[in-house]
Amino acid sequence: MEGVCRRYCARVRAAGDAAGLPFGCIAVDGAHVYEKTAVARAANRQKAYRWIDIAAALGATQIRIDAGGRGESWDDIADVVIEGYNDIIAYGRPHGVSGD
Repeated sequence: MEGVCRRYCARVRAAGDAAGLPFGCIAVDGAHVYEKTAVARAANRQKAYRWIDIAAALGATQIRIDAGGRGESWDDIADVVIEGYNDIIAYGRPHGVSGD
């Protein structure tokens, strides 16, 4: 996470701490797991990682990222979605962020 974002997150977390407002689950839009192309999936994966970094900086322990694939059959997208969530979970775990 770049310095400007890191500093902004620190200010937001401090404001939440001062108000006694913990960050729980952060809902992430635009980083869904399934896309038709590998390039689009990779771009969304980077967005997911960034939001995991932000959640960790805020002290949030959970994020919600949609599977995507609207209009697609589960049989057609299952492998991509499962691999994607496994990767996101593996990235989030050492940051103290889960999708539980």
